[in-house]
Amino acid sequence: MSIDIRNYDSRNDFILDLKLWHHNKTLVQSEFINLQPVKIDYSKELNDIKENIDQVKKTWNDQSIASIRKHIENSGNEESLAVMKNQENDKLNSGISISKSMYHVSEVDKDSVWQRIGEQYPFINPLVRLHIQFPGDVTQWHTDIFAPFHNLLPNVADVKTEDIGKDLGIRRILIALEDWDWGQCFMFGADVWHQWHAGDVIFWNYGIPHCASNMGFTPRISLSVTGLLSDNINSYKYVK
Repeated sequence: MSIDIRNYDSRNDFILDLKLWHHNKTLVQSEFINLQPVKIDYSKELNDIKENIDQVKKTWNDQSIASIRKHIENSGNEESLAVMKNQENDKLNSGISISKSMYHVSEVDKDSVWQRIGEQYPFINPLVRLHIQFPGDVTQWHTDIFAPFHNLLPNVADVKTEDIGKDLGIRRILIALEDWDWGQCFMFGADVWHQWHAGDVIFWNYGIPHCASNMGFTPRISLSVTGLLSDNINSYKYVK
């Protein structure tokens, strides 16, 4: 019997049943890969963001339960709302407020320096987004399933509801736009990414659970690139 996300009240239970990853709390291993760092100068554009950081906090999507639900409700897609419900259940059952921010996000302009940075890596028609995680923001433990209704996928990725949880070749990378600061971290499995430098890039394989938080005092600004891989990502590895 195939595993269908529509049959689950819990997104976490769905992920566990897919068995995409070992979920062994005692196992510590490398869970992400360093890619070739960014060489394009984006200092002016980054400074523009920082000068308008208060406006970012007010206007960009904060990825809270409430904002994700509002987006899906506005789409009018009842099936999408039902699929999203299991993720919402996990958060609410753990005591997370529906208005709790995960990070603030905005899709970049196609003619921007951010898009040019994203196009350096082996993706077909990459979807490039700016991420800002403010102090106190937390992205809960999750596994990317690239559900189509979140509007976070490139238009070349035709994901149907019955395909959610299958490896269709969609991948994501993260690019640090500033040097690491105290209190900022990502976890991929039990492997922690921290002390990064501006321009550092990481990639992780499909099915690896991860999370992020900003426990410090400065915003963590980064770029995400999502798309179908067009080449072997291992050829872009960075060897220090």
